[in-house]
Amino acid sequence: AQAVWFGQGCSNGRNASPRFTVPADRAPHAYCGLGCPISLSPWARRAQGLLLLHMSQDLEVSIHLDPELCLPPTVKSLPSGSTIADLKELLAQDDPTGTMRVEDFALAPLAAGARPFQDQAAITWEMLDLIICAPWQDSPPAAAVEELAEVAPAEAALAEEEEWPYEEEELAEEAPAPCGPCEYRVVQGPLVKKPGTQGPAGSKIVKLNRKVGSTVRTTGQTWTGPAGGEWVELDGMVEKPGWLLIEGPGFDLPGPLLERAIPGEDPPIVLTLYSAISKTSFGEVLVRPSQTINVMKDWIVLRRRENVPQHKIWCTKATPEEADGKYFLKTLSIISTGTVLEQAGFVDGDTLVFVIINSDGEMA
Repeated sequence: AQAVWFGQGCSNGRNASPRFTVPADRAPHAYCGLGCPISLSPWARRAQGLLLLHMSQDLEVSIHLDPELCLPPTVKSLPSGSTIADLKELLAQDDPTGTMRVEDFALAPLAAGARPFQDQAAITWEMLDLIICAPWQDSPPAAAVEELAEVAPAEAALAEEEEWPYEEEELAEEAPAPCGPCEYRVVQGPLVKKPGTQGPAGSKIVKLNRKVGSTVRTTGQTWTGPAGGEWVELDGMVEKPGWLLIEGPGFDLPGPLLERAIPGEDPPIVLTLYSAISKTSFGEVLVRPSQTINVMKDWIVLRRRENVPQHKIWCTKATPEEADGKYFLKTLSIISTGTVLEQAGFVDGDTLVFVIINSDGEMA
């Protein structure tokens, strides 16, 4: 994040200069006339003979989920004097699932191994790049830290080798849970995989493309990582060895990626989400015909990454070609809240077209 500053002038020996002077060490520089906005890092300071006045009273904080995957950060604007607790409240309010609680996560500097900030800490210009991590507990004994480095290097690598504050007893609880062989269905993609036979704590992570609605064969053995992600082991007799993420933070993939297939259940269907205003597809999702339109609205919120009340989301059954028609919005037939998808006529491969009503009454 960068702040906007304002050049007021500088002095070059005895003569006032209307331009910035060349650094004596010939470091990279740029000329800039008086009154011109310029960008400087948060650590910019008053240099000799040069006055820089900060023009913004707001703090633009970048919150990173996973530096390892180079995902774009979430940027939040807060007034000066805001605390870490204020920022956590904003992040929790933005969670489309409504399940995120401020006590369930912490914010730490982006630097490797940095300790999370206390909630009461005031946000300063040196704290504009943060990462979401697990809440800090009491410091673990050296033996527990050494064991953690051996058992879970992959999860630590995702947080740039941040030391996860778990006690030995907690590590024992995170051992893979035994279960019988079973299949999981792909709810959305891409999938996240830890390949290889070295166990769920392997350091390498790759993305795997599988068709939504398809199944993967697993041993049924699951494992929960230090960051809260739930993983399942692939059946090495059928699939290439490794572990797949069922659901978890840090990969910019909101919602579950997999769900366990229940023998004898009614087959699920795959529906495509399509915006009638932006003419954009928001991908495919796996749902059950017995579920209601409310579930689709939840998926729309997750995919758009914007918390919108369900009554502001209008849904209908149509094709993208119909949605592109001249009179589509004028003749839009809205599916009522609580309507079962099967009763609305949805079958596998159909498209759900939606419109968002903004606070100003405009469609988006």
